[in-house]
Amino acid sequence: LVVDEKSEIDLKLLEKQLRFCFSKTQDFQLIYEDHPFNSHVKNLLLTLGEWWIRVHYEAGELVKDDSIEIAKYAKPDLIESISSIDRRVRVRFASDEDKSHTTQIMLMIEFLESKKDFVIFDPQRKKLLVEGF
Repeated sequence: LVVDEKSEIDLKLLEKQLRFCFSKTQDFQLIYEDHPFNSHVKNLLLTLGEWWIRVHYEAGELVKDDSIEIAKYAKPDLIESISSIDRRVRVRFASDEDKSHTTQIMLMIEFLESKKDFVIFDPQRKKLLVEGF
């Protein structure tokens, strides 16, 4: 979730930052792809061979609805602030059962953690990893 309303984060800025972040990763490619349900929206696709990371920038009421749910896992003094957030960067990873892409996963997590205006939520564990306030 993007906490700071004044943050200029968008897909183009993410692309630039991720190209730099992954610049030393061999066989790394970053392209724009069409959103599967809305052809007017683009996502970022980072690939390493067949393995991928998808990065989505989203804004609006659906994000705010999810923020209300995510806020339930926050410290009591942050619930109100988190529940009003209406922008996010959603990151999805391809399966990595053989753990051959742990380095790239950690690189992405470190990239996200470096963003001071992000709240990071792991939906699988239902846990806030970083409360960027």
